[in-house]
Amino acid sequence: MRRYLGRAERGSASVPAGRRGQFRVLLGIARLLLARQRGNVPVVAEEAQRPRAMTDDPDAAQPGLGEKLRALALITVGGRTAT
Repeated sequence: MRRYLGRAERGSASVPAGRRGQFRVLLGIARLLLARQRGNVPVVAEEAQRPRAMTDDPDAAQPGLGEKLRALALITVGGRTAT
């Protein structure tokens, strides 16, 4: 998965301007899930802080997106620390 994230990051310039905000949000979610899968708690904590900042981006804004990303981040962090 890390290889695909690298390819996505390198190709981000080809994403249409109107979709870049959403692309960044989805890329952040993928990074969060990869960090959790690898058990990298510091990176999980760092990535869990990003959703709020990303949802301030008007290109990424969708109704309820901030709450959904926050829930995902909390589940990810909580699921990792509970195991």
